[in-house]
Amino acid sequence: MVADPSINTPESDGSFPVQPMHPTSYNAPVPFFGQGSDITPEENAQIKRCVALMNYHHDKNQKRWNYYHGRIAPTNLGLAFKESAAVLDKVRARCDWTKTSVEKLAERSRLDYFSFDGLYSDDSLRQAWEDNMLGSLYHEASVSELINAFVVFSVTLGDVSAGEPAVIVSAHSALESSVIWDYRKKRIGCGLIVTDIDNQYNPIAYNFFTDDYIIEMVKGGQTWTTTRHKNSIGRIALEPMVFHPSLERPLGTSRITKSSMCIVSNALREITRLEVASEIFTAPQRYIVGADADTLDALGLTNYWNSYLGVEAAEDTNVSVGQFNPPGLTDHILYMKQLASQFSGETGIPVTQLGVMSDEPSSADAIHAEQEGLIIEAERMNELNGRAMSNVAKLIMATSSGVRFSELTPQQRSVMPKWQSPTRPSMSVVSDAALKMVQAIPGLADTDEIMQRLGFTDEEIRSIKKQISTRQGLDLLNQLAAKQTTDKATTTEQPEEQSTKQPADEVTNDTNKGGTA
Repeated sequence: MVADPSINTPESDGSFPVQPMHPTSYNAPVPFFGQGSDITPEENAQIKRCVALMNYHHDKNQKRWNYYHGRIAPTNLGLAFKESAAVLDKVRARCDWTKTSVEKLAERSRLDYFSFDGLYSDDSLRQAWEDNMLGSLYHEASVSELINAFVVFSVTLGDVSAGEPAVIVSAHSALESSVIWDYRKKRIGCGLIVTDIDNQYNPIAYNFFTDDYIIEMVKGGQTWTTTRHKNSIGRIALEPMVFHPSLERPLGTSRITKSSMCIVSNALREITRLEVASEIFTAPQRYIVGADADTLDALGLTNYWNSYLGVEAAEDTNVSVGQFNPPGLTDHILYMKQLASQFSGETGIPVTQLGVMSDEPSSADAIHAEQEGLIIEAERMNELNGRAMSNVAKLIMATSSGVRFSELTPQQRSVMPKWQSPTRPSMSVVSDAALKMVQAIPGLADTDEIMQRLGFTDEEIRSIKKQISTRQGLDLLNQLAAKQTTDKATTTEQPEEQSTKQPADEVTNDTNKGGTA
């Protein structure tokens, strides 16, 4: 897809413009196929429905995207600030609590690799993992999943002659994909992926996926040209990764709920109030009673917060100058803490990670209790995403080998993802637990599972085992060389002992002979 570089261009004051990545009046075009097109009426109806769903949900998805990236402005209630543009534009309040709630959960869901029953290992899956950097791709996809409820993985063949991987695995957010759920098959029935856009963010190319075909559609003038590819695996090459699915919403719900967005909006207004109150506290408002209005105008004194407020009085009134008591900041700070507590209750993020610090140090048990809700959420996320990533791995193996999805071997169908622990325990705790396991079951010391418990990644485990194997091989060669040297030395010493004994025997015999004579 084409990206607009001006989006990340700061304004003259160094701040970034408050604008969405995609236009709010987004309207994906419905492809029009001319005469002679190979698109069937059923496919045409499905494509139109996918485009309609994309347009219908775009504004809601874009709103959550804006909240995640902090591209929202506080709404003015019109009570404290009459001139909303003058105050809000200068303060430019920002609150990234929604981003924190998404990333803190995504950080606890880490995909290591995949495992199979027994000692089976699939080379095509390993190659696709490395070519597509699936570990990093999963983390990026999980963030989009939490923002917009779901993300779609696509698995297609690549053009090796053009330098592409043999199997291409891509992830698509809800802003650039639209799918129709098949309730009977419990998976996607068909789906539409945006593959290119113009400078106005309007889609100009789609990929349409079904169980039997992958259809490329490219806009050319008023009509769209199509290229049809046979789907040899007999199953749609799309797999959704869904957050909090339900019977009514099989494609899930966003982690950025309406309540969390409301709390962040309140926090933005309160940050603006707190900033203005701080200014007034620093330079309180003053007043002059009994001064001539022309004199005040000549001196350039205006009636604003940090200037003098002129009040005319009777002619015989003495001129007096005073200062209003500035508003305190305590009430504003307490309200921000209350909003942080509400957000913590909504998302499970500890208030200490929202900028609210406690005066008393927390114990290890208290810290674990604060994070327990987030850990449970991450475990549930891994369970649901594990099914999706298992299907992605099966799609990779079927696409690479050119067999139907249903014809994968039992070993291949046993593939399951391996996750890092969502609790993120310290190394000392993990090492102590691993030591006790090995003492109870000595055979665990030679398995990959115990090394995974210690926090080693799959690549690190392979490297460690390779180095251990190499070192053991060198030690064995050194032992064999030393033994061979010892054997040669022993063989050399034996004839010398015999030659030394032979003259002694001969002397004894001669002596005996002489004595007899």
